[in-house]
Amino acid sequence: MDNMWNLPNEKTYLPGKYLWKCLAKTEIRIAITAADKRMAPTLMYLIAKGDAFGKNQPVVLHLIDIPENLDMVRGFAMELMESGLPLLRDVIVTSKLEEAFKDIDVAFLLPYPKLTPQISRKDRLEERFALYKLHGEALNLYAKKTVLVLIVGYSANTRAHICSLYAPSIPYTNFAGLSLFAQNIATTLVSSRLRIKIEDIKDIIVWGNTTDLIYADLRHAVIKMPLEEKEISAYAAIKDDFWIKGEFNNTVRELSFDVTDAKRTVAMSVAAIDHMKNWWFGTPPNHLTSMVVRSDGSYNIPKELFFSFPVTIEDKKWKIVKGLDLQEFDLMKLDENIKELKKERNEAFGICKRFWTFPTRQRIEEETESDMQFAQFLDTES
Repeated sequence: MDNMWNLPNEKTYLPGKYLWKCLAKTEIRIAITAADKRMAPTLMYLIAKGDAFGKNQPVVLHLIDIPENLDMVRGFAMELMESGLPLLRDVIVTSKLEEAFKDIDVAFLLPYPKLTPQISRKDRLEERFALYKLHGEALNLYAKKTVLVLIVGYSANTRAHICSLYAPSIPYTNFAGLSLFAQNIATTLVSSRLRIKIEDIKDIIVWGNTTDLIYADLRHAVIKMPLEEKEISAYAAIKDDFWIKGEFNNTVRELSFDVTDAKRTVAMSVAAIDHMKNWWFGTPPNHLTSMVVRSDGSYNIPKELFFSFPVTIEDKKWKIVKGLDLQEFDLMKLDENIKELKKERNEAFGICKRFWTFPTRQRIEEETESDMQFAQFLDTES
């Protein structure tokens, strides 16, 4: 499995034309995987324009893909360099993980398409987890220990889990999955339903796994209605429990994971930028956001699972919002997601057990009982 990439020692530097600009500030290095994918060019442009890390922050992009896609990636990179973006100091195009992750500050791990066509689901899972095992190991070896890693796409929870396990020198808190795109879709639906501005809606929460079981929760959302001075509950404004539990949530799930449509990939890129901006600068006062992070046991979510929670962020550190009141219907939806994530985790660990050894280097944080059980599980004979 480790040789599936068959990566040559290849690196392409595209010299920056605008190095004289923004010289007062040290650049940050940002890796983007699957850089030929449809959402990657939008993501590159928004980063280079300063939408994620600020209008005065110079950046160097590290773009990685498999060798046969590098010509396309170089084309994207050349277009960026020719666009006169003053924050963009350099672009590195490579198929080598060492070059892609060397001294990076941020990583956007985008979902790869099937690398091997016409394979079974079992083989595809092995291929997928092999990729994120390799990414975790490479991040562990070459990235800064403060790197922030965002996993994007379907089933980001389990992929974040695997990636973090194979990067034991990087804190668990530095790995997250993207669920904000579902929150953005939910916000748009409420805006359309009530005919109000997007900025007048806050604190919609999405819970669970980034699959078609993800659950959008309006119970804690508040809105500012036109001509009214105070905020009111979204539930009170909509006054249609049947729509919220039915059509609303079904539409969120359908739109969130229809990423084959070009419109969806743009929306996913924008959400990734919004997520990273929140992580980098912090959430606004009295606002929360949704983020796939490792559970600390809040809301009875097992500690070993990566789960979409409501969080606030300060100084690049997220904190799960605790003490929210959950009704029976909410708890049922969370339980469905827990069951699915446990199943995915068991599949992933079974694959890991057959092919690889769990890393034994000491983590920065104290190891949990779950981590130790996982290590023992991998050491056990099949």
